Parts: sequence; structure tokens; C-alpha cells
Amino acid sequence: MKYVLYCLALVIFFQVVGCKQENLEMADPTKSSVVLQVVDYKGYPIPGAAIGATALVNDTSFPYKEMIADEKGKVCFSNLGAADYAFHHVSQTLGIRPDTLFKTVEAGKRYQWTLQLLLQPLSPENGNVVLTVTDKDGKSIPGLNLTLYLLNGGTSTQVAISKSDYQGIVKYYNLAPGRYKVSAGFADQAMEGDIVAGQTNQWTLSVNTVPVINPKTGWSVIYASSFQANYPASNLIDNKSNTWWNSSWTIVPRPANPHVIVIDMGKQTLFSGFVMQESPASWNGAGCKNFEMYTSDDNSIWTKAGTFLEKEKYYDVQYHLVPTGRMTARYIKFSSIDQWNTTANITMTFAELGVFDY
Repeated sequence: MKYVLYCLALVIFFQVVGCKQENLEMADPTKSSVVLQVVDYKGYPIPGAAIGATALVNDTSFPYKEMIADEKGKVCFSNLGAADYAFHHVSQTLGIRPDTLFKTVEAGKRYQWTLQLLLQPLSPENGNVVLTVTDKDGKSIPGLNLTLYLLNGGTSTQVAISKSDYQGIVKYYNLAPGRYKVSAGFADQAMEGDIVAGQTNQWTLSVNTVPVINPKTGWSVIYASSFQANYPASNLIDNKSNTWWNSSWTIVPRPANPHVIVIDMGKQTLFSGFVMQESPASWNGAGCKNFEMYTSDDNSIWTKAGTFLEKEKYYDVQYHLVPTGRMTARYIKFSSIDQWNTTANITMTFAELGVFDY
């Protein structure tokens, strides 16, 4: 197995540029460089080894690039930003587990480290995934945020958060067999696939158009007809799925539909529709079902954008799109019609409200 690996690596090696000193010269003094000496289990250099570098920031991985070790088994990474990094063997096509070196890179420094590749076979009980993200024309999409979930019956468990690399690729290693879902953060931008034990699975996520949620900088909630203490309507614009708005349950009688919330986006904003995210508190069916949205330029004259259905009954972490066609407004108004649970006196809740564009 190791002999096959060396032969394959050497073929790759002769097609690329090795680790040269000029590759480490950086104009930006805040950037850093790393020289990795790649060795086998006996400490001997491994020329031609394919090594990847991935930045780890706030539990999210950002693939940087892949490099090929030179004739001395060295790999050079330059222009690295300050962050925690994982340097690993790019091994999905060879059935080898990815030996990984975790290191912290500080700004403006040069490092020399050793990455030892044990080259142990992939566990026959697990599998790998190489995911390629493309647009409707088949072109790769780099930099797209993706979340991997394990599906089990009607539940989903988050496994990893990643971002597609410069080739539109994300790699997941050593996954237990089962059904998985990869999502770009929107309910209609996802795909499912099965992990097969002992195999590297090739998946493709085709995204017709990538919606982008507008930033909420300068936004404010200027009216809410009802809210519960510690669950204000301002939680709808804080970009956090673990905080939410809830209509009041302490006022007697409890406020009923319609619940009305008005948001000032701070300036005229071009958008193609609304986005909504369910609340973790919607487990009892308190999430919004049918609702109306309005837009205004002056908070005085309102235009109805439409009546919509929130298709997801319970919290699922994802943003749900409400396309409207392109429009411009400064103010948006939410007005509820009902929630999924029709029990008398039940409250209403959801976590985020915003707008998106293509």
C-alpha cells in the first residue's frame, strides 16, 4: 500500500512547482508562512505528498489550498492569516485516513513544523465524501458556507460546518455509514446522500442561484404589538438562531393574532424576498404558519408584498426563503395570521426575520 502511495505521489509531484524560498516572500507583514517537513512513520521524507491547509475559526473550517511536497518532502504555505490551522494529508482517493497536524499561526511569523504521515488504512466501517458545489451551468462555486447533517428518521444532527474551497470542493472524512444532508443554509439549497462503508463517495450539490441574506447593520425594530420579557422583537435582527421573539404569555388575556412587527432597515434597500428562521421554542407548534408582509418607504404608506406560508413547522436551523420579486423599501412589516398549533391561547415565536437578494 505504501509503495503504491509513493508511486502515485511521485507522478503528481512532477506536475507542480516545489517548495521554493521566493514562495515565502510576503508583502503583507500581517501574514505568515509555514514550511512543513512531511515524513513517514520512520521519519523519512515523503516527496510528492499532497497536503492541505484548513483554517479553523469559531468552529468553522475554511479550506485554504492544497500543495505538493517537493523532492525533499517539504511543503510551503504562504500568506496565511492568523488562525488555528489543520494541516492534513489529502487522501480521499487513496483510502488513507487523513493524518492531521493542528497548529496556531500568529500574525507576521514564519514557522517550520513536521507532519508525520502514518498512512493507516481507512477504517472499513466508515466512508469519505468529496462534495463538489456547482451553479446551474456546472461551474464550481468557491466560498459557499455548507453544513453537514446526519439524518436519522425525522431528526437531523449537525456533523460539520465548512466552506467550499477555491475549487468549489469540500471533503468530509471518516463518516459512519448512513443518510446525510448537505445544506447551503436555505431549505431549497440542499442535497442528500448515503455514506457507504469503506468507500469515498463523490457528491455534487447543484445550486441554481445562491441567495445572499442582506446584512442587518443599522436595522432596528420600531414597533412590536406584543413580546415577552427577555424575548423582544429585537432578537429577530441579531443574526442568532439561539435567541428569538415570543409573543407575551403573561398578559391576560394573551395577545392574539395578528402579531405585528415593524422593522426599519435604516435606508432604502433592494431585495428579492424575505427570510425567516424558526425558533427553538417552536417545538409545540408555536411557530408562525401563515403571515402577511408589507413594505414602505416612509413608515406611513404601506404596500402588501403578499400572504405567505412558512413551510417548516419546527426549528431546523435553516433560513427559509419567501421570494417576492425584486423591490425596494426601507421599512418591512410582519403581520401574523396563525401558527401551526391552533390550540387556544398559544403564543407565537420565531428566531430571525430579514431580506435576501440574488
